[in-house]
Amino acid sequence: MKTTTDAGADVSKCAPRANTIDGCRCAPELTGAQTHSIKIGSNDRCFTIMKGDGDGPRPTMVLPNSYFKDNPDKIIDRMTKFARRGISTVFVSRNDGKDDEQYWSIRRSDASVPQNCQSVDIYYVDAVLQYLDNNLADQFDPNRRYVYGMSHNSAMSNYIAYCLSEKFRGTFQSSNCLIEKGFPISTNLQGWFDIKDKPNDNKTKPDTNDTIFPVLPCFEPTHTVMTCLASGKNDQYTVDENKVSMHPHAYERTVAEGNLAAIINWTSLKGHQESEFAEEWTISCLGVYPICSETCWDKTKGTQEPTCDYCAATQENLNYLQPAAVTGSFGGPPSDYVHTRPSTSTCTHTKLPEKAAWS
Repeated sequence: MKTTTDAGADVSKCAPRANTIDGCRCAPELTGAQTHSIKIGSNDRCFTIMKGDGDGPRPTMVLPNSYFKDNPDKIIDRMTKFARRGISTVFVSRNDGKDDEQYWSIRRSDASVPQNCQSVDIYYVDAVLQYLDNNLADQFDPNRRYVYGMSHNSAMSNYIAYCLSEKFRGTFQSSNCLIEKGFPISTNLQGWFDIKDKPNDNKTKPDTNDTIFPVLPCFEPTHTVMTCLASGKNDQYTVDENKVSMHPHAYERTVAEGNLAAIINWTSLKGHQESEFAEEWTISCLGVYPICSETCWDKTKGTQEPTCDYCAATQENLNYLQPAAVTGSFGGPPSDYVHTRPSTSTCTHTKLPEKAAWS
């Protein structure tokens, strides 16, 4: 069965026991995941969803991963972990049919265009969200939506959260973050400033005018966006050649625009690694749920007691699982937080023009 969104994207889902649909690999039925194909202009794409446990609309975590090349089998474990915590998930990806690593079409920005968002991948994600909002809002809460990514997918998480900030409450960025010329930049990421971007391709000829990758976290008028910046010790993608971290500048830029941010340094991890307990750190840092009481969290197992309402581990309990140094607004906005644009803000987010990059 095909569904057409308000913006003109055609969506179809895998039939029972089907292996593929329109070139998309279907997720195994027994996992509870459902793969869809989506046609956006001349672009044929895929996405996979899984409803979180519990009744009513569930908080939603978008999981961009271009390295998995539309293969839901590779991310089912993470989707299942979030689902057991009552969080619905959306796996978005891309597959150019190449054998090498896949890269998102992330366009860089500058002072005159602080949010250069007209990328085919942003319009793809937006079309997926429109489909969920129009057809599955009873399972995927549009008012409690977050995004998580690691490494290059962390950069995409930044891109998604701030290009579509009216639709997102927070982003967890593991081992990558906002970078800007004139401030600490990892030598592994310098190359993103040495290539010219096109809507569908990252790697062509140089464009020296760009100064920001990917976008500034501009002030979102409707609500605060929470940004969690995480990495292991001396992660080569978050420190420069002198071992100076990129996170403080990203943190300051984010807060200056009227958003909230926290920095998590996993002290027991070295280099470019992801925490074994990334899902729990994400839930707690972004403030997806209220904090668990002492009786609702098993510190030794690192799990919530099943008889309690969904809740988040305290920073202390997370440190027991994975030691970390944490600074900033861990846990998201407090109950008495007042969202206003500060005098330090240099830009305000505006919504994307419809269909502009659907080609």
